Amino acid sequence: FLLRLNGAAVPATVLANAWCEVEGIGERLPVRVIEGELRAQLLKARNVNNKAQAERTLVLACARPLPNGSAVRFVWGKGIGAAANPKVLTGSEQRFRFTVRPAFTAEFSCERERANAPCLPIRPMSLRFSAPIAREAVALVRLKPTSGEAYKPVFDKDDKALEVSDISFPKPLPENAAFTVELPADLKDNAGRALSNAASFPLKVA
Repeated sequence: FLLRLNGAAVPATVLANAWCEVEGIGERLPVRVIEGELRAQLLKARNVNNKAQAERTLVLACARPLPNGSAVRFVWGKGIGAAANPKVLTGSEQRFRFTVRPAFTAEFSCERERANAPCLPIRPMSLRFSAPIAREAVALVRLKPTSGEAYKPVFDKDDKALEVSDISFPKPLPENAAFTVELPADLKDNAGRALSNAASFPLKVA
């Protein structure tokens, strides 16, 4: 969480009086202050380049990972002190509501004549990810036949995006053929999360 304050806060009072509340977890989660290179990267990503603004920006995180898809509240509580005058304390709570994004998953799809039928060979086979992935990582996904050379994902030549969330394989594909969708072992999304349904791969398709 990036908090734009009207003045720097006393860190010890922040740690004592700010916390996270997560749906389904019956306890307050403490926060930790983010410093160093990670803080610098986050401020740069948010275009916080002004020194005065940076000094008033506090970067915090919940002390442990949050469950996928859960509702979370960040609470800026009473008793947080101002660095310029530690006797000046916050007198009321502020609550900020967020939703944690869903788990990182991969889903295969293709066009079929009916449910449970094999894929149509003249239509593309596709793989969709629930979160963006680095282009060079997703380019390592392969559609592997029982024999012969594996197919690589195809990208639009005009698409220069550094991150992608869906790919397809070249068409047409041979009829009455079996394939396996294989993912690189360490595939992660742009937040560094591993695939939650990695056990579904290699995935057999036809």
